[in-house]
Amino acid sequence: METVISPRIRRYREGDAVALITLWNAAHREYGGYVPRTLAYWNWCVLNRPEVSVDDVLVIEEGGAILGYGVLGPKNYVLELAIEPTLSPRRMSEITTMLCNALEKRARTKGDPAIRMTGPAGNLALCEALRACDYSESKGEFLNVTIVNPVALLRRVLEYRHKIIPQGWAKTFLLEFANGYYRFNPFPKVYVQIGSCLTVTPITTEPPVDCRINMSLSIFAEMIFKRLTFESAIESGQVTVTPHSELYAAQQLVRLITLHAPWYSPLADRR
Repeated sequence: METVISPRIRRYREGDAVALITLWNAAHREYGGYVPRTLAYWNWCVLNRPEVSVDDVLVIEEGGAILGYGVLGPKNYVLELAIEPTLSPRRMSEITTMLCNALEKRARTKGDPAIRMTGPAGNLALCEALRACDYSESKGEFLNVTIVNPVALLRRVLEYRHKIIPQGWAKTFLLEFANGYYRFNPFPKVYVQIGSCLTVTPITTEPPVDCRINMSLSIFAEMIFKRLTFESAIESGQVTVTPHSELYAAQQLVRLITLHAPWYSPLADRR
């Protein structure tokens, strides 16, 4: 006779942390804006948080394999919710329903009939599963992102994407940043060289370059985080390129440095 193993809910047990961290990072690897979990950081986010006990960390497993977990925090906000990303939509809905029911039950023992959570809008399977559980959506929260060091950001992004730069494409750029909404602008001029070597450095003396791009730090941030397209910024005069014949090169540079990952900032990252 075949034994049927069904998912079951249990509270956190010592030794679960590594598996939960692995699951969280796998479920959110496509997103920017969150801090990848390490053991020390996950403990800071969850187990070492004063308002969270091990009874608030609920795990769903099947046959010894962890398929998801949720963490109930203060005011019954779900600080973390992660579901195995390789599950089919039907299974994800089933696992999400069981886990949310368990989190609601835990919330009721603490005197609150409802739970609240944030989730990545781009995770369509999870969002659909939550709608199937009769959760309502609210999109009233905004996240402000400030670029503290544009030179370091440019350097890190271009180093990461250097391998996808077309072979033989070599250009030098001067990026001139006005303050815009930023009160502090430590690097108003940045030299960028792309080719056999990669250089990103702040300058005070202007060298000869192939292309000059003028914009404010505010517009730079909006393009980096995909709130504004390069084409729209050019059309509105918020970005200027000199000489005009290098417009295509400037467009290619902006495409290289644009962060394409959808943004998600989980509640557990905040204190």
